[in-house]
Amino acid sequence: FEYGGVHVTFRSMHTAPYRSCGTAAVHSADNRICENRDFIFPVFTPASSRRTEAVTLLLHGLNERHWMKYLPWGYTLCGRTGSTVMIIPIAFHMNRSPAQWAQIRSMMPLALLRKREEPGNRAVSFANAALSQRLEEFPDRFISGGMQTIFDIEYLLRQIRSDADPLVLPDARVNLFGYSIGCSLAESLMMADSLRSKGARLLQDPRAVLFCGGSLLEYANPVSKAIIDERANGALQEYFYHFGRDDAGSVLFNGLEQSSAGSQIPWKMILASLMRAEFAPLFRIRKLREQRRRIRVYHLPNDTVFSPEAVERTYGEAGMESVITGLPELPGSSHEVPFPLCEENRGAGSIQPVYHDFFSDVGSFFSS
Repeated sequence: FEYGGVHVTFRSMHTAPYRSCGTAAVHSADNRICENRDFIFPVFTPASSRRTEAVTLLLHGLNERHWMKYLPWGYTLCGRTGSTVMIIPIAFHMNRSPAQWAQIRSMMPLALLRKREEPGNRAVSFANAALSQRLEEFPDRFISGGMQTIFDIEYLLRQIRSDADPLVLPDARVNLFGYSIGCSLAESLMMADSLRSKGARLLQDPRAVLFCGGSLLEYANPVSKAIIDERANGALQEYFYHFGRDDAGSVLFNGLEQSSAGSQIPWKMILASLMRAEFAPLFRIRKLREQRRRIRVYHLPNDTVFSPEAVERTYGEAGMESVITGLPELPGSSHEVPFPLCEENRGAGSIQPVYHDFFSDVGSFFSS
């Protein structure tokens, strides 16, 4: 349908499971989830027949199951930039997961079980029960799902570069708008592409906006009823701790370079460098500095998941304080709901100028 000069549609995609993504147990269990392989995602285009000279990939947060929060963002980004905007679902998230993972009736028994097993387990909820259980059971799902998402994005970009996309020109610039864990995906894509030869790069003079994210994962605190519970986070942080020290992930990364369309990309080093400060610090700092004119980071003053201190610490270590911008604090705002439609904001009208100023700034940066 068309609204306000923006055409909105859904595109279908089929993705094969990646042989190198995950242990045998993960491979066996997750390959049976058919929703992850065949899915649709929203696409916004300016209401015209011509193909766009830029495409913006909107990368969402961890444990998201609904498009509702992101549809206004995609619509606004399209209007502000004149680019095609695609909201890319992370593997096993959004509509790439069974519907019951987001249903209170199906997930409440699991949440109650997790609470009984460890009464002190914080932030247990029906909304995060499925992801918490899956990550505690096999923490490498965090990486395997991320890598599958990266390969899906690379597939889309190769379609564009081969002039096979009906909406985007083959030499289009790629903008990355990352939110929460989507920021880490954007950073990974930027680092990897910079390691390719100039003729093989998938991103053309890219710009990346990191919103409510971008810090090292060891500095983040995803314990939230909307994300994961404390016990799952403990298992995940322990996995990160060992990831860059020993052979953790060796099964995961067997043949990974070959899976990435023949590109010899050191994915394990890239991902490890974004997990903990001690892993490949010189590589991380060098790569972030190389992109300093192409990255802009926005944080909320009251964000408890990716706090301002965590973001400033990560980019401060790279001498990139100038790329960070703090947004005004809105009544009722949080990491999970950065632009809340609460009564205070309706009455004062305070959300509209903050929202529109933010996306105007983002649009100007993407068009620069």
